[in-house]
Amino acid sequence: MKYIYFLKHTDLALSFLFCSLIILILPLYGHFFLPELENHLLTTIEIEAQKTAKHLALSHLSFKNEFTRTAFDPSFTPIVVEILEHFNLQKIKAFSRNGETVFSTDTKEIGTINNFPYFRDIVAKGNIYTKVVRKTETTQENQIISNDVVEIYIPILYRGEFSGAFEFYYDVPWLILQSTDFINLYNQLNLFSIPALWLIFFLVWHHFGKDRRQIAEDRIKLAQSRESFLRTMDTALDGIVLLNRKGTIRYWNPAAEQLFGYSNQEVIGQNLHLTLLPPQHLEMAQKEFEQFLTLENNSRNEQNKTWRQTGLHKNGHTLSLLFNLTILPTQEESQLIVFIRPLN
Repeated sequence: MKYIYFLKHTDLALSFLFCSLIILILPLYGHFFLPELENHLLTTIEIEAQKTAKHLALSHLSFKNEFTRTAFDPSFTPIVVEILEHFNLQKIKAFSRNGETVFSTDTKEIGTINNFPYFRDIVAKGNIYTKVVRKTETTQENQIISNDVVEIYIPILYRGEFSGAFEFYYDVPWLILQSTDFINLYNQLNLFSIPALWLIFFLVWHHFGKDRRQIAEDRIKLAQSRESFLRTMDTALDGIVLLNRKGTIRYWNPAAEQLFGYSNQEVIGQNLHLTLLPPQHLEMAQKEFEQFLTLENNSRNEQNKTWRQTGLHKNGHTLSLLFNLTILPTQEESQLIVFIRPLN
């Protein structure tokens, strides 16, 4: 009779089955999946840091071939504060070519020199350097921190030469620090933990409606974050254009409108190359654009490209411009963001 009762209550049966499967697959999950996921999270954070660094360098700094203190004027600080809030950062620093701290959200660090081998042998040679630092450990610069962070150094290259670097302190995603602890915890479990896990999953099953409300709230927060990002682009001094993979313009900020003379309504839905480039440059520009999209899946370094380009104003005169093209992966499809800065 108890067996028949168990089968009639589908929720109970499925909860028990689900719990049993979890107990069986936990060893595989802990030993294979979690380390791979940790590497993926670190790679994602590196890509975000790389985009943030290049955006700061191209859109908000005026430097020729090296980071200096004068390049970081007082107007740079409010921009950094906003980025700290939006991207969950604890600190941002900038180093000159020789390792001098020329900017930091902790002003006491300005003027210190980074003489450590990793900066000289890795960062200064144009390579990203990343380290997960627990609050019980010291950073690469022998500093004690109050909580766990991912410490990332992003080099900035100008015409192929090292100009300086940004350092970002990201709050560590929970899973990165917990993956090893989770495996150790599983090894300590015994048969007495199975009823407890079964009860937890049974309660979760019956409170799935609450999870749906949480998902809805998360989507609202994501939409609000996107609106905040668009407001930031609306106030940028450089022209900013969002494209799909066909080169169709999806977003056009006020600085781009002032630079090219086209209103937002005139360019949305139009092809970037056909609208903004002289006819004699179309074939080569389109070919390079398609080649960029082909290569970006093969290497993380191919997800960003900077080049000089002649542009065409609405009234017909040409413009000398610096273009920076970056891939922005989204849930629906990859988008491209183009930063455009006049050179004359």
